[in-house]
Amino acid sequence: MQFTINWDYLYLFPCAIIICVLATSSGFSGSVLFQPIYYFVANVPLANSIATGIATETIGMSNGTLAYLTTRRRESLPPIDFKAVRVMLPVIAAGVLIGIYVFTKLPKDYLRLAIGVVIFGLGIYQLLTITSKSNLTEGNHDYKFLGKSRARIAQFFSGMSSACTGTGVAEISQPVLEKGLLLPHYRANATAICLEAMSDIAVSITNIKMGFLRYDILIFTVSGVLIGGQIGPRVAKFVNPRITRFVFPLRFCSLALCTSFFLSALYYLSLDIFGLCLPGCRHCLPALLHAEFHSIFHSPIRFSQS
Repeated sequence: MQFTINWDYLYLFPCAIIICVLATSSGFSGSVLFQPIYYFVANVPLANSIATGIATETIGMSNGTLAYLTTRRRESLPPIDFKAVRVMLPVIAAGVLIGIYVFTKLPKDYLRLAIGVVIFGLGIYQLLTITSKSNLTEGNHDYKFLGKSRARIAQFFSGMSSACTGTGVAEISQPVLEKGLLLPHYRANATAICLEAMSDIAVSITNIKMGFLRYDILIFTVSGVLIGGQIGPRVAKFVNPRITRFVFPLRFCSLALCTSFFLSALYYLSLDIFGLCLPGCRHCLPALLHAEFHSIFHSPIRFSQS
């Protein structure tokens, strides 16, 4: 099969660098920012945008993990807490398996709504954890905390959410590691990035077999995250943890876009469940909002070729 490069997607290369630097330096999954760009700007179908976002994230998080491991620190402890990884990964992996099944079976209109709910919920969760306080104690961590029911539920949900919507493992694991396990901010970020990378690998392999990936986009975004994944961990060393914590609310820039996920899904759900309008109706509020957002966002950016 012949592969041709579509230079219309060249603008995704610098976007991938910036997103990956933000993600790997702050401990959140880049897919939460990649997906709106793929879906709304590049006009990629929903399932493909999720799968391609996760694939891009897999390379970026794996690259970031290697950068954390090779970055020298003054502390004697390694940047990644592998004991926490061993404790959390089996439960996350179980959630990933369920999430993959849900992703393949859930209708796309419901999946659109699920993405908005998950991202909105995780955004609120992150804001609440930012304001909470903890007394960090280096080298004196209670790993039994990760085995408690509440922590296990969070780990399972993060895996399922990440496989189904491309968002969850890093966003939930980072606060659990920092506020619950009392890891220093830098180590919590590095460990969350490592967990995200390991869980994304299985999801990406599944998406490759199902043919959901857009390689004409990945050729630019993967090149970008290979660069950004090396910059982010090095930037994180010199940035005040209070600043990196507040990078998380940047995801609320995508929440405005996710609102259209809600509105678009409500139009279809109203036909099947609520009976708010009849098929073919173009005058009710859900139909008008759906048409408006479709006209705004589903116009891909194009660059003229010389």
